[in-house]
Amino acid sequence: MTCIIIEDEIPAQKILKNFLNKLPNIELVATFNAAIAANSFLKNQTVDFVFLDINLPDISGIDFIKTIKNPPAIIITTAYPDYAVSSFELDTIVDYLVKPFSFDRFLKAVNKVKERIEIPEKTPQEQSEILFLNVDKTLHKIVLDDILYIESDRNYITVVTTTQKLSYIDSLKNWVEKLPDNQFIQTHKSYIINRKFVDKISKAESDKFTAQSSGFTHLLNRVGEIVAAKPGASIASINYSDKGGDMRINITAGDFEAVEAIRTKMTDAGLEAVMESSNAQGNQVRARLRIGAGS
Repeated sequence: MTCIIIEDEIPAQKILKNFLNKLPNIELVATFNAAIAANSFLKNQTVDFVFLDINLPDISGIDFIKTIKNPPAIIITTAYPDYAVSSFELDTIVDYLVKPFSFDRFLKAVNKVKERIEIPEKTPQEQSEILFLNVDKTLHKIVLDDILYIESDRNYITVVTTTQKLSYIDSLKNWVEKLPDNQFIQTHKSYIINRKFVDKISKAESDKFTAQSSGFTHLLNRVGEIVAAKPGASIASINYSDKGGDMRINITAGDFEAVEAIRTKMTDAGLEAVMESSNAQGNQVRARLRIGAGS
């Protein structure tokens, strides 16, 4: 892969060059102190990605990206983490490195670029919106498609995805306004759920729907926490019936042992978890569990 550096601070340039020298498969084509000179270069040549500082002498890094037609992948490098959330609104930005950063963190960003280049671009219909949440002074990447549910508890919001659980100060109202209506639904005053992961919610009487939805989200809360706590595991789909309060979920995990560990953890948590089926698919295992609310 090829790259360029756009950075006005010489010490920062040296750190990037030193890190790049450790990666024989990455070629540093050029280094620029200002965005204008880099812009002239990019009009005539192409590179796979750019290390870009935000605070540049002539134009900000964010504004510079907006001027480039078909920009390459971007890794932001800056001493100001406050810009992170707004900068990730641009699809071309792959990662955000806050100075000073370690070689391990640098390598993680480069690997993200490699993954993007090697994986064919998705069509607009396949693309999913990405948000970054600042929780405990760390930026966490959230793919909207991966959100299982969002729970409100007084002044705190808990976002549970297929792989993680994050809690921070916010309101459910803010999430209702930012989430697409065709994908997410508020089933209770304290919960928003992702329709994508719900195959079916059966209800005998419409006037009982709120209570039934509350039972669903409570059970999903408990199940989601257990699955999200297992590295490499995720929920693929959910089928819930209010008749008896049973839930069936399809999960993926790294191996059969991981699936069994999740089932055991659910049982330990007081849930009635029964393995209905499991099979290997490539380098992952897919399993179907029937889960009752238990005690």
